[in-house]
Order: sequence, then C-alpha cells, then structure tokens
Amino acid sequence: MAGSYKHDVAAWAAATERLSNGAYRLYHLIAQLVVLGDGPISYRERGLAGRCNQTVPAFRKNLRELIDADLVIVESGQVSITPTRAVTAWGREHIPAALREAVLTRDKHTCVYCGDTDCPLEMDHVIPVSRGGLNTERNLVASCGRCNREKGARLVEEWI
Repeated sequence: MAGSYKHDVAAWAAATERLSNGAYRLYHLIAQLVVLGDGPISYRERGLAGRCNQTVPAFRKNLRELIDADLVIVESGQVSITPTRAVTAWGREHIPAALREAVLTRDKHTCVYCGDTDCPLEMDHVIPVSRGGLNTERNLVASCGRCNREKGARLVEEWI
C-alpha cells in the first residue's frame, strides 16, 4: 500500500519550498509517518505537535498552512498526505542539474560529512527517499561516495 502514497517529487518539492520552517518540519513528519505506516495517521494534536517540538497553537497554524497548500488532508480523525501522480517505478526521480549544482555550490563542492574535496561528489538525501525524503535543496547535501554509501537509508543521527 505504501506505493499509493508515493508522490510526483518535482511537484512535491516545489510545494514544500514555499512553506514556513514550522510547516516544513510538520509536513516531513506527517509524510514519513504516512509512508512508513502505509496509510493515514491518527489526528492527535499534542502528539504530532510534540514530535515537531511545536506548541499546539503553532502546530495548528502550521497544519492550516499545509491544508491551504493542498499538501495534507484532515478528515474523520485522520491525517494523510495529498495523493498526486506516482514517481518512477523504483521510487526515485532524477535530480535536475540546476538543483545538483545549487547544492554543490552551497556546500562548496565539499563532502558535508567528512570534508573531502578531492573526490567525485554525489547527492545525499538528509531524509532518505525510502523515509519520505524529497529532492529539494533543503533535503540534499553534497557527499562523497564512501559517506553516502555508509549512511545509506539512515538519518544522520542514526549513522554518526
């Protein structure tokens, strides 16, 4: 069932770039929980707000922003991400050259994990694609191949 919650990454990325930081954090939490749980999650304000380190009023404001941006749906006590077109069969979409170059420039053509500059650099998803991570400038970093493979599908704090 998880496949039914995969999204058109380009559309998803474009929509999340316009979000406030609080709404962005909340969206990624909701998306991860929905994808990992194979479906909608229970609408529990205090629990979701706490997981995002947000007060309940801030959570409500950020959730309203997500609803207005048509990124989440809240109905019948459930929260879900808005279904859109499916991504490629293997769940990944090509990272556009302009986005790749923007990330490399931002990271000064240096592996953000080990500091290596004398190697080919790859794009690493801070939040892995398998966990709902997107091809956005906020979620991509420059990484050497060794660090990228060692980190794998883990979050940085799980790897280090």
